Formats: sequence, structure tokens, C-alpha cells
Amino acid sequence: MKLSVLIPTYRYDPRPLVKSLQAILPAEAEILVGDDCSPEDDTCTSDWLDALSHTAGVRLVRHSQNRGAAAMRNTLACEASGDYLLYLDSDGLPLRSSFIDTYLRLLPTDAILCGSICQSPAQLTPDVSLRYKYETAAERRFTAQRRNKNPYQHFRTFNFVIPRRLALQFPFDETVRLSGYEDTLAGRRFEEAGVRILHIENPFLNIGLEKNDVFLQKTERQLRTLHEKARELQGYSSLLSAYGVLRRLHLAGAMKALHTWLQKFERRNLLSPQPSIWVFQLYKLGYYASIQ
Repeated sequence: MKLSVLIPTYRYDPRPLVKSLQAILPAEAEILVGDDCSPEDDTCTSDWLDALSHTAGVRLVRHSQNRGAAAMRNTLACEASGDYLLYLDSDGLPLRSSFIDTYLRLLPTDAILCGSICQSPAQLTPDVSLRYKYETAAERRFTAQRRNKNPYQHFRTFNFVIPRRLALQFPFDETVRLSGYEDTLAGRRFEEAGVRILHIENPFLNIGLEKNDVFLQKTERQLRTLHEKARELQGYSSLLSAYGVLRRLHLAGAMKALHTWLQKFERRNLLSPQPSIWVFQLYKLGYYASIQ
């Protein structure tokens, strides 16, 4: 039983993660880093690409053109030789030395194992406060016990193990080029196919918090993806459920008008050092209504 660790990345240096994994991985495990065509004219990018291509025990897989995170995950699954695949986002670090062992103790299994995501208070600075507050609020609400009540809706690609045969049988939807909701789509496919998902408390520290303006732009891109995939994601998105309530009450137009009026004030709050998560949720619902 062999484990392959797959790290998709784009314009982000994965060497800290690779180094931390090499200290805790069994000798027979392999590490594959998948670069989705990061621009090599960037000095930082060319440095880590060159370093990883000469790092023992690490295989670098590159796309010749940018195809998106979903396609990169599929490519890595095809390239891997392990029976089980541990997918980790490049902007994370294992929180405990037992991180790998926690997964290995549950193998072999026919289930998908989803670890947890966590934040460190040391990361909180005014310029990343929106992403930090959003993730810490989700971390408190969605423990493994609560996620297991609706396991498919809470599937995330940040930190999970999947049998390779399932990864090949159920590839990620490569039509999702912009980040966001490819994991939710995958969760739906797993449920339809009867594939079991087990959520566990195996924390992976998120060290790549985006600045407030970047995170807000990323959220807007994700909402446009949600709009494109709305029919497929009905019942798998709380925002779609909330918008459905507005439509049934004939209030969707009012929400759109409210967003047009309030968005300047909402953005001011969300880009401030003390953003409100309640305002963020209102902004997302209003933004979604505005693109209908």
C-alpha cells in the first residue's frame, strides 16, 4: 500500500510544504508537485521550479498551458503511482508531526478521508482579516462531527485522501477554470455514486491567506462559477438555498436593488481592518442576485 502526496500549485512556492512532508513521510511514499504553468519570467517562480526539479524524492509535473486547479488534480492522479492519493494545497502546512500517520492508520479504506483546515492567530493582520475571520468562523462551526452530518456538501479539496481508483473514476470537472465549487461538484458526484466520505479532525494549517481585496475578487469569481453551475449545485450550496427562498418570496429583485445601493458601503467594511462576516454574507447574496 503506497501513498502519493499530490500538491497542485500556481504561482505559489510549495517548498516549505515539501520540506515539512519529507520529515514525516514513510520512505516508500512519493511527492508530486503539479505546476499549472506558472510564468517562469517571475524570479521567485523560476527559483522554486528549478529547486524542486533537482530535489530527491520529488517529481515535478507541469502543464504547458494554464488549465485550472481541477485539471491539475486530474493530471496528478494519472501520474501518481500510489494506491492512495493525499491531496494538499500548496499554501498549507501540517500542524502536527502525526499528520501523515493519522491518515495511514485509517488505510486501507474504500472511503474518502477529509481532514480539517485551521488558522493560526499569529497570521491575523489587518490586510488579511477578511479571509482569516471567514475561515476561523467556519472552523468553529464545522467540526468533523458536524461535517459528517452532511459529508458531501462539506467536501473540500484543501486536505483529503482518496483511493487512486476513485480519483481516476471520478475526475474533477475541468470546465471549472476559475477557482471555486469544483469540490462541491465533486461532492455531489460522490454522493450520486454512493462513495463514502469520512471527515476527520486532522488539521492542515492554511498559511496562504489572501489580502482582503484579493479574497473579495476571488469570492466574486467563485460566485460567477456558482451561477454557471447552479443547476448542478442545487441542494449543495447554502447560498443557492438562500437565493431560492428570496425567489419564492419574490424578493430577488429587491435584493439586487439593495446590493446596487449598498455595495459601496459593504466593500468599504470588507476591505477594512475589521470586516464583518455578516456583511460578507450579505454582500455574497447581493452579488449573486446581481448576476442573475
